[in-house]
This record gives sequence, structure tokens and C-alpha cells, in this order.
Amino acid sequence: MEIGRGTPEVLRALDEVTAAHRLLRGADQVPWQSGAADRFRAAVDEAEACVRQVTAGIEAALRPVAAADAEARPALGTGGR
Repeated sequence: MEIGRGTPEVLRALDEVTAAHRLLRGADQVPWQSGAADRFRAAVDEAEACVRQVTAGIEAALRPVAAADAEARPALGTGGR
């Protein structure tokens, strides 16, 4: 990740985990009943928990990355490019 350009990358990662969460919620809606279906649902529940943890980590990173991006930008009006 390039210094000063991290925020879009973090936001893209957040979009990706949001999409993953949506797909997992859809996968959990299997209509069939069996031992395999129960194991499948348990695996989906475990994956959703992991996605929630990743989402929290990305959300926690967003503010400091945005602050670092802002610090990396040259001050307006100083002639820096």
C-alpha cells in the first residue's frame, strides 16, 4: 500500500468482506435437512464469525489509515507536489 493512498485500499477491503458476508448469509439459507446440512450451516456460522472479526479489524484500521493519508499529503498552499 502506497503511503498517502491507503484509504481507498481499506475501503475496497471493507467492500470485499461486506460482499463475503452477504454471500455467506445467502449460503446459510439451504432448505434441506440432514447431518450434512447441519455441518454446512455450522461451517457457514464459523465463517461468518471470521468475517465479522475481519470487518472489525478493517473498520478499526480505517481511521488511522485516513489520518496517515492526510499527513502524507502536502499542505495546501505550500507549493508542494
